[in-house]
Amino acid sequence: MGELVAVPASQASPSLRLFTMTKPQQIPGDNIVNLSSLVELKLVDILQDGRHATELPSSYVVDVRRKTDGSRPARSAGKCVVKTFPRDKRNQEFFRHEVQAYSRLTGDVTYNSAQEAVDTLFDTLSELKPKHGWPRCLGYLAVPTGMDDYEFEWTDMAEAATAKGQTQNALLLEYIPGLTPVNFKMLNATLIEDILDVLAQLQEEGIVHRANINPAVWPKPGIRNIYVRCSKPGARGVPFVTNFGNAMVLGDSAQERRQMEAEMEDLEYHLKRGMEGKLLVDEVPREVQILLGDSS
Repeated sequence: MGELVAVPASQASPSLRLFTMTKPQQIPGDNIVNLSSLVELKLVDILQDGRHATELPSSYVVDVRRKTDGSRPARSAGKCVVKTFPRDKRNQEFFRHEVQAYSRLTGDVTYNSAQEAVDTLFDTLSELKPKHGWPRCLGYLAVPTGMDDYEFEWTDMAEAATAKGQTQNALLLEYIPGLTPVNFKMLNATLIEDILDVLAQLQEEGIVHRANINPAVWPKPGIRNIYVRCSKPGARGVPFVTNFGNAMVLGDSAQERRQMEAEMEDLEYHLKRGMEGKLLVDEVPREVQILLGDSS
């Protein structure tokens, strides 16, 4: 039988305890709720298949509904994103960081039971509108490996994982359609300011993101996990930050404040240099040019 990591009641606590996936969650005060065996999902689309290169988290668009039990209508509540995390040590670290960040961002929410949380979710999901510059976390659950095997049928993923004997942790996230990765050609001073404002909001919650620039493309500027959504063609884009697998929840010490300031400065520098079509450095050392294959 697989095990699922449960979210601690203290949203700032770094510790996670093991939680058997077939046992219903009864922990009042947990602000990210175990939805296993309380919902059914139907796969709609694959947003990111992390199995193509080195194994990474995968993301799927799903329809979600209450589990059919004969006493409640089995209607779809709407679309969500399921982000799955393979069971290896690296991906479980990603999961732990995401849970800690979303627990802080979710804030104080108290449910008397997991069923109450599910009822609240289904009563509000169809009217849920993007509220912040990041997707909301709606809960967590156990899912089987190979989610794409369940594309056209409603499935209790926790039961499917038990039957298959291969379980992954997963987060159920708000689905925000129409997101486009930010590229330097679309940047202007206003959009840069809006992106930095989202990062500032995260930092006000004590979150340092740690995955919004791409050092692998140095000396070129590089950004990642930053998207923009336009309500209609020509409208001002609204930025969103995703992927909290490297995020950390920090306190208010001078060192931690400096860490946040450094992240803000680095992202601003990459955005502005990219918008201007410039490298991160004014002169690339000769030995670096050779390594990059540019000997001109």
